[in-house]
Amino acid sequence: MKTILANPHLIGALAGLTSALVAASPVGGMAFLTLLSPFPLLVATLGYGVSAGLSGSAVAIAGIAVVSGLQPALGIALLVCVPSVLAGSLGALARPASELGGPDETLVWFPMADILLAICGSAAVAFVALSLVDGLGLELADDVAAVLAESYRQGDVALPDGFEGQLAALLRNILPIVQPFGWVLVLLANFYIALQVARRAGLLVRPKDDWPTSLRLPRIALAPFLVALLASFAPGLAGYLAAGVAGAFGAGFAVGGFAMLHEWSRQTSARFFILFGTYVAVLLFAPLLAGFVIAGLFDTKRASPLSPRPVE
Repeated sequence: MKTILANPHLIGALAGLTSALVAASPVGGMAFLTLLSPFPLLVATLGYGVSAGLSGSAVAIAGIAVVSGLQPALGIALLVCVPSVLAGSLGALARPASELGGPDETLVWFPMADILLAICGSAAVAFVALSLVDGLGLELADDVAAVLAESYRQGDVALPDGFEGQLAALLRNILPIVQPFGWVLVLLANFYIALQVARRAGLLVRPKDDWPTSLRLPRIALAPFLVALLASFAPGLAGYLAAGVAGAFGAGFAVGGFAMLHEWSRQTSARFFILFGTYVAVLLFAPLLAGFVIAGLFDTKRASPLSPRPVE
């Protein structure tokens, strides 16, 4: 039994099979489970190394290819496997502090800022690649606009002329931003849970990161975000793809802005009410997210956790 549990390729294969099954679960009321598809691969990579992650990725991609075809297999490869293996391997990466001029008995772990950068970058690449392969998917905006307009009509709401077309045009502009933005948040949430599970299971020796102080994007992330933001005003395909890249990195800066709020709120006794009120306000009025994106732009840093170096 110990040999089986110590085999990273077997562990990875089981994790990949689980990810494939979860990713293929939008049946009935279980579609929400697809949001957990990165979790098994993240735990396997964090606990058993990059070889487990690569084995799991191969199984997941092959399984989806056999059941659903090549395009869905490409989707799980870019959306789930690449960011999971990348974030998991970086999360378990450490080096002696002596290599950086520190004490010999200390380990320096890979900065959370760079892991967040990898998550944002992989989400941006996945959006661009899948958009080029599968098409822009703008028909989704038209379908959503039609459904919303019909629901208003059934509720006896008087709609102005051209409302459905205007709503569809608005959704076409928002869609490329929202998709990668949301997927970055999904990946980050799975990474956080995977860290806790791997640590409690004794698979990970990385010390617990203080996310309110360490969850920021590094300064280098400003370049792709600002370039993509400017390019998003271009017409056609270029503007669409650039908007997706800006959405992916914008999510990272927004997360940094929320982390800043969590760090600042530690100084006040009304912390719960401040955080609760803020999250409710953002849920009710999504444009408030722009303020957190801007806040994240002005606090870029790379904090690395430390831990004692094990005795060899």
